[in-house]
Amino acid sequence: MTKRGAIFMNCTDGLIDLFRKARFIAALGFFGILISANAQDIKVGYFELQPRSILGKAGNAEGSAIERFIDIAKNMGMNPVFVYYPFARMMFELEHQNIDVALIMGKSPEREAKFYYPTLPFYTVHAGLIVRAGSPLTTIKSSEDIKPFNVGAMLGAALTPTMRDDGIRKEFLSGENFYIRNIEKLLLNRIDAVYASDQDEARMHLKALGKEKEARVIALPDPPTKLFNVFNKEKGVLWGEKYLQALEAVTKEKGDYGGKAP
Repeated sequence: MTKRGAIFMNCTDGLIDLFRKARFIAALGFFGILISANAQDIKVGYFELQPRSILGKAGNAEGSAIERFIDIAKNMGMNPVFVYYPFARMMFELEHQNIDVALIMGKSPEREAKFYYPTLPFYTVHAGLIVRAGSPLTTIKSSEDIKPFNVGAMLGAALTPTMRDDGIRKEFLSGENFYIRNIEKLLLNRIDAVYASDQDEARMHLKALGKEKEARVIALPDPPTKLFNVFNKEKGVLWGEKYLQALEAVTKEKGDYGGKAP
């Protein structure tokens, strides 16, 4: 074979090798697309809890908790499908197994009897009350300190031990934007306080409304509240362990969620 022929053959062999590699890479990419397309859906209920979970203007789910759950679902090899509900409706849909999991729920004996709670929380918060700036309520040592006052809360909220005292007068509000609506009631003197499961979130709402000088947040004397992503009973048995592994893996990679939001 001539030198020119040898060079031609080497070039040809190289091109064939490159073609084979390119075809292999393309096949891998196509296979990856198929895997993604065939990922099992997980139907996720959420309610408006800014800035963690928000119904966007285009009707899509937004917020830090939504983004973190997407990471967890991907680690599980699943495709999250988010569905918005007011909180009480979300609880109904979960109980009747019309959704697989509900985001950001506190724990109570009644809920534990109905739903599957993972052993690890999604994040941890400290509860408090929002009161008017001139309120005589300055510190809370027990439920007795709250009994002279009328407290607004979200319908279906998981109350802390202090707030479960039947002697505390509570007005429950359903529907959307419960925080903002309750703060408006507070500033109109229609209620005396607003129950907030997360003090930091309560302060964020006051700041967003420009009401930081008109109202303040005081702590409840309860231990930190653990909040969970909660499965219906059937899907909890199927996916509970996979979810825990994914939660731990994502937390290890990206850090504790509660420390990053709001």
